[in-house]
Amino acid sequence: MAPSLVRCPPLPWLLVVSVVLLLQGCSPWWQRQPASRDKLQQRCKALERERQSLAQQHQADAQGLVAIAAEVYQPSSAPKAPDPDVASRYSQLDQQLDNERYIAELDAWRLREQQRRQRWLEGQNARKQRVQQRLNEHQRELGALEPRLKACPNKG
Repeated sequence: MAPSLVRCPPLPWLLVVSVVLLLQGCSPWWQRQPASRDKLQQRCKALERERQSLAQQHQADAQGLVAIAAEVYQPSSAPKAPDPDVASRYSQLDQQLDNERYIAELDAWRLREQQRRQRWLEGQNARKQRVQQRLNEHQRELGALEPRLKACPNKG
């Protein structure tokens, strides 16, 4: 004789429908997980590239600032003094006139050099300020990137 089968009461239809709907509702979540991880990895890689680019720009500007500071002003050539050998051939009055002309040229040259040096210094200061502003901007941008980079998963 065959053993008697124990019959289970039928599952209520509502429970079956609920389970099916729940499984279907979970499906997009499972599908989204790999995509969101890929997006996170892509975003982290983009942030890292941006950080590297900013760091390179920051380093280049820092080196530029050092180069600007190392530059030295080069004055133009001063007027030549009268040649004593040639001047000895002239009369005393001509020697005196040549000497006065030389002193006038030398004074004019000194004034031009003073103005030229002042313009050069102003230009140097303006260049330093522009580079320093870029350095500060890079520093702010790098600081803003750090919290976003910390949210990235560690590279294994």
